[in-house]
Amino acid sequence: MTIKVPKVIDELESKIVNTLKLSRFKNQLVGKGYVTGLKAVTYLLNIPKPTIFMSKGASINLCESVSQFGLNKLLIVTDQALYDTGLLDPVLEQLNLSGMKYSLFTEVEPDPTFTVVESGLRKYRQQNCDSVMAIGGGSSIDAAKVIALAASNEVSPRDLVGILKGKKPSAPFFAIPTTAGTGSEATIGAVISDSITHKKELVIDTKIVPLVAALDPDLMKGLPPAITAATGMDALTHLVESYLSGMANEESDYYSRSGIQMIFENLPKVYKRGNNAKAREKMALASYYGGLTINIAGLGYVHAFAHQLGAKYKLPHG
Repeated sequence: MTIKVPKVIDELESKIVNTLKLSRFKNQLVGKGYVTGLKAVTYLLNIPKPTIFMSKGASINLCESVSQFGLNKLLIVTDQALYDTGLLDPVLEQLNLSGMKYSLFTEVEPDPTFTVVESGLRKYRQQNCDSVMAIGGGSSIDAAKVIALAASNEVSPRDLVGILKGKKPSAPFFAIPTTAGTGSEATIGAVISDSITHKKELVIDTKIVPLVAALDPDLMKGLPPAITAATGMDALTHLVESYLSGMANEESDYYSRSGIQMIFENLPKVYKRGNNAKAREKMALASYYGGLTINIAGLGYVHAFAHQLGAKYKLPHG
């Protein structure tokens, strides 16, 4: 029996191509159904937006507001380097003037781990806190989100990994971002790393959106150019990916277009001249818009790659 090798190869190639076509068609159908399902879930969740104080002195206004909430004691979540700069001094002074008690937790590091979050949760309980305030970049805000939710639900932070794992509302939570990048002051997500595997885990819950957030350009003036650029590119990527998302809608598109324009106009300004308060304010607003679009439209593969590289090699997320 004579086998014509070229013919066998042609037939095999045709089968592979046809199989791939069917597989691609199946994935497209499943993908469209998945996106439709996510859109429905997003609509039904009724994702909250935090009350925002904005412009110079916004962080002081937030502290005055918090003192009227009838709370007993705040856990302030930040990082040691930021605390050492003295950037928190005006905020802490205002809390003191308002008679608001607080305890400091300064152990947050870039790409915070569950070990850090568990340490913060222990301090929350030991100090008899009943509320949480994050001051810092996305790492501090994400860590604070999970501390606040774990505290009120009386569970381990790891138990909250996944979607809507918190059964009770979060402890009262407030955020003061000091970078214009992550938009974490608006999002329903928090990223926490495993210190052993370096895998980044997601806590997604509408309960972790802050009650109040402050976008204060005074706290961003001293950011070095490199961090300004990295955080600015992070915000830009949020806006671009959400604009291109299959889950985007008219509302998220408004935020995306506005935020992209603000970043193109203002990121070069704050990179060259960090104390440009007006440009810093615009960057903070663009970053906040990026957070809002994430809640509606989600993100894409660029962020999927960036999270893994950041966890393994400690690269700046932006």
